[in-house]
Amino acid sequence: MKHPVCKTFEEAMDVVNSSQHQVLEMHSHCCFTENNLTPLCQGIRTNRNLVVLILGGLGLKGSAGRELGRALRTHPVLQELHLHNNKLGYEGVQLLSEELASSKQTNEAPNRELKVLVLRNNDIGRHCISSCNLCRFSPDFPSGLLQVTCLHVIDLNANRIEILPLQLALMPNVRQVGVGLAECLIRAFSVGCARCPR
Repeated sequence: MKHPVCKTFEEAMDVVNSSQHQVLEMHSHCCFTENNLTPLCQGIRTNRNLVVLILGGLGLKGSAGRELGRALRTHPVLQELHLHNNKLGYEGVQLLSEELASSKQTNEAPNRELKVLVLRNNDIGRHCISSCNLCRFSPDFPSGLLQVTCLHVIDLNANRIEILPLQLALMPNVRQVGVGLAECLIRAFSVGCARCPR
């Protein structure tokens, strides 16, 4: 799918507000700031054409997860969300996941098209020292991802995740999870993967 790579935030907003583009790609050279997140999310919320959203290296922090999740949870056609090289951390991914899954509670039509979630190099690691409620499956793995059941591929490479929860293997559609240097292939009816405790 040929698409322009936006060089400025203004170009990105032109893509979001257009009905001609299916891909929005922004990287660190766009001079993106935290103040740009709200208008971008407002544009995404009303856009009905984006199939691929690439927001790589924009310095997105934990709080951005909630706002992005709210903008995308009912998007009718978005299939790929690439958030590589940001700083979402455990909390940001948890907030993003909770928002993506929350349409069930708000009676909104959920995004069932999202198949690929790229979270490579987002400083995701141990949530806490003790076993809190969020860490009940795996202290390194944001448990909210288990609720985003439409996903087929989750890329968690270049983070600090050492243990995947066994529940990941029970997600109905997940086929591939990238973690560390190896990739865990999760097939239907499997009960674990190479990195999961059995």
